[in-house]
Amino acid sequence: MRTNLAAYSIQVEGEDTTYAMGVEDIKLESINVAIRDNKLIKTGDAAAKNNLGAKHSKISYKFPVVVPEVAGDQPPGFALFLGCGFAEEKNGSKVSYKPASSELDSVKHSYHMDGNAYIQAGSRGNLQLEISKDEYPMISGNFTSLYTRPFGEALPTDYNIDAFSGESLPVTHSNTSITLQVVESATLVEVELHSFSIDMGSKIVFRNNIGTPSVEYTGRSATGKMVIDAPDIDVINWYEIHELEKMISISLEHGTGPYLYVDAPMVQIMKVADGDDDGIATLELDLLFTESTTGADDEIEISFKDKT
Repeated sequence: MRTNLAAYSIQVEGEDTTYAMGVEDIKLESINVAIRDNKLIKTGDAAAKNNLGAKHSKISYKFPVVVPEVAGDQPPGFALFLGCGFAEEKNGSKVSYKPASSELDSVKHSYHMDGNAYIQAGSRGNLQLEISKDEYPMISGNFTSLYTRPFGEALPTDYNIDAFSGESLPVTHSNTSITLQVVESATLVEVELHSFSIDMGSKIVFRNNIGTPSVEYTGRSATGKMVIDAPDIDVINWYEIHELEKMISISLEHGTGPYLYVDAPMVQIMKVADGDDDGIATLELDLLFTESTTGADDEIEISFKDKT
């Protein structure tokens, strides 16, 4: 059997709309499906057969961010955020994704590979966003799902990925900008950015309770990293910002219209590490994303819209 992915779609459970994803549209770079991630129960006899316990699936993949051609359209693949403790909000020509603390969704993954179908429901997971110079902005994800045995099925005839049009652009100085601000002093900070990454920090557990097995979301703690050219300390002292626990805000813009925006209102520098790139000193900043106020659910906002 070949291992070519013919079709992949996502459905937010409880809704009718299915979001198609395909290698032609979003350049799905990698996918791994561990259909049977089971707990082995031993009888105590080394020679005896093991019994299979909790059955569930592990799914991971990676794909570049595609900014929709029309502002307000959902970007391909971002329905996955709804299975990661995020909520989607549409407001005119803007669509945004922010953390949520209630009414959390799960998603169903449907794969068709070479005449075999893999339908994994009740799925929740965690996503990472990576933005690096001269690379496409990338989304990678790891999901846990309820187990469903694969079965033979031809590729659906109504599989349609035409709704997802757009272009993934590599990150360059001409299409990407970032603004940092020290919150307490409203001081703007200019940086020479190498990379910026966010781990959404969704905590997911599989629970094989008697009655109804489930995949549950138990919390979040978003972290990240930023690598920049090391500035003169007289200009901006990142060691001082770290030691005095000063908060910064981050706003990143990418694209040529519509645009990808990443905004974080209150970010703490958890560690500062020296580095080197092409013989030029760099700093690696470990980040912790926090709410502007307790319960605001606004530590990260990822949005697609026209220029503000």
